[in-house]
Amino acid sequence: MRAPAARRRLLMAAVAGGWEPAESLTPDERRQVLGALVRDGWSVRQIAYRVRATEYTVCRWLDTYDLRSHHTLRGGHAA
Repeated sequence: MRAPAARRRLLMAAVAGGWEPAESLTPDERRQVLGALVRDGWSVRQIAYRVRATEYTVCRWLDTYDLRSHHTLRGGHAA
């Protein structure tokens, strides 16, 4: 496990589109990153690019963290 300061830097880097993918974050950190991007009005495609994940994975995470209500639904998935 990384030191708290290193975890904070990783979290901030993920929000800023840093070098590590969201997969390297803890579930709570990932929820924070996705929540920040959703609140800022990012689309699923933009979020996927930023956090280095597929759109499918981002949709799954949005469903898991109950953030999908902020997006228009198409075919049962966040879009």
